[in-house]
Amino acid sequence: MNRVTSDRQLSRRSALAAPAVLLAGQRLNAAQQKPNVVVFISDQQRQDTLGCYGNPLVRTPNLDRLAERGARFDNAFCTTPLCSPARASIFTGVYPHRHGIVDLWGKIPSALGPVPGWKTPSREQLPWMGELFSQAGYHTAYCGKWHCLTGARRPGFAETLSRYGDPDDVEEPGQDDFAAAAARKGYRFSGHAHSAYSSKGPRYGVSIFALEDHPDTYLVEKACEFLRRKHDRPFLLVVSVNSPHSPYAPPKPYDTMYDPRSIRLPENTRVFANPRRPIPLRGHPGGWKSAQQSSREELQGAWACYLGMVSHIDNLIGRMMAAIETTGRAGNTVFLYTTDHGDTMGSHRLQDKGPFMYDTVARIPLLISWPGRVRSTWVSTPVSQADVLPTLLDFAGIRDPARRDGRSLAPALAGDATLEDRPIFCEYNRFYGEHFPVRAIVTRRHKYVHYFGPEGELFDRQEDPEEIHNLLFDPGYRQTLSSLQKQLFAHLLRSGDPYAALLTGEERRLAATATR
Repeated sequence: MNRVTSDRQLSRRSALAAPAVLLAGQRLNAAQQKPNVVVFISDQQRQDTLGCYGNPLVRTPNLDRLAERGARFDNAFCTTPLCSPARASIFTGVYPHRHGIVDLWGKIPSALGPVPGWKTPSREQLPWMGELFSQAGYHTAYCGKWHCLTGARRPGFAETLSRYGDPDDVEEPGQDDFAAAAARKGYRFSGHAHSAYSSKGPRYGVSIFALEDHPDTYLVEKACEFLRRKHDRPFLLVVSVNSPHSPYAPPKPYDTMYDPRSIRLPENTRVFANPRRPIPLRGHPGGWKSAQQSSREELQGAWACYLGMVSHIDNLIGRMMAAIETTGRAGNTVFLYTTDHGDTMGSHRLQDKGPFMYDTVARIPLLISWPGRVRSTWVSTPVSQADVLPTLLDFAGIRDPARRDGRSLAPALAGDATLEDRPIFCEYNRFYGEHFPVRAIVTRRHKYVHYFGPEGELFDRQEDPEEIHNLLFDPGYRQTLSSLQKQLFAHLLRSGDPYAALLTGEERRLAATATR
């Protein structure tokens, strides 16, 4: 994992080599009270930005406490490093090519024209998280960013505490409750409130909103009001904030919490992406959203503000945890913290996210706490974002007859079983209508990225956690490469992936030799 650290660093080799962990506790049975469930989703957060993941610089005491009393997943990966598709995977438990949300917007025509073999996936009629919990008798509430291309609708959620989030989350201006609240306090801004800031450098600075008036604070206060209510049945509450998505602009005092000069940039910041320039990186001068021209000082400034946003989130997590504890519900509340995907932040000389699978964008924080059910542990077995829904359903004792791509982690978290060590699959499909086919397979030791052509990337995650050395053409890794390729290609064919049509005859023959 790439880390922004001082000289103290967590040993990646020991983390990756650790065995799967058995967790003590008891599994929920029908006679027990159903737990409340709280899901908190940050936006575009790298895994290495929390103290509990080994970052010695960032201050995240509340999230560290959450991790200490629950399960911390070191090898959690998103289904795709793109906002809307990844979020839909959290709520459906399936890959983007199955739930059908494969882009940020659904109405932009392809600038590249048709891609041979591509068929736009039809959205499978799978019940979403809110629908399943509502049908099971839960009171369901959503607060904040949705960004799943359904407009103002939140499938299955009985109550929407705030619609503020992404511009596509509202269908008319009057539905943006935060904008109205900010206007009443005298704030004047145009566009998205998250982007209203005073600049200190390229895409970073300080928010125009005071701490208590900030959009994320506003959302969490709405959530805390919900948590403090009297509830006569179990509830599912999902809270989704915009931070730490760019522009990196925390409110005061978080904009000055970290001295940019104290930021030690990851080693791979000095390394340009794959020298062979995979197809998705070729169409842009210097690379995809290149950070090639960014100075060290600019990157440090951006990182300082990015970490400031993370610490602001941590403060908000503390408020929610306090609200749960003061109502006496802490012992019967599942709290899950995660994000949609990460951010390159200059690593591999790239900005933002895109059609690549570096850990900076694909590896995500995942923390699960349930006092008395899940004890403090570090799970190194690879898991997927698609596992979130099946796990929460299992915790709540909700039956789900649908076929999900994710698996429940609950049996292992309850101490009944170990997690099977199996590969994780990631995909990238389109960006604003342009096709960027990328597929990846991740194991505890290796990662292979397939660009549907001669290009590709193979990394030894244990020996090269910064993903600097591409081993695709290394003779010593031919057997490893072949094994990963056959598993990946077989997965494409087995899962009905539309891009399986682009596999060559040789790749199909290789897939046929894979064992399930």
